[in-house]
Amino acid sequence: MYAGIPFHLNSAKRCEKHNLEVGGKKKSAHLYGYAFDIAVKNSHEKFIILNALLKAGFKRIGVYENFLHCDDKPDLPQEVIW
Repeated sequence: MYAGIPFHLNSAKRCEKHNLEVGGKKKSAHLYGYAFDIAVKNSHEKFIILNALLKAGFKRIGVYENFLHCDDKPDLPQEVIW
């Protein structure tokens, strides 16, 4: 347990219809079960969870105002944060 705090998953695997409804990319990693989004309440919680994702070995992380996106889809660029 790297984060040491509870957190809420906003999104994980999506069907194509739901992915379109939420504005997901056409070939989103969510469609293949490789991605999830974690809700964050503030910058401190964001730091804790981001640090935990890196310690856990995730190499594709999106940082947004209210959530962190994380995926491990092998055919996408690795070692990236956006």
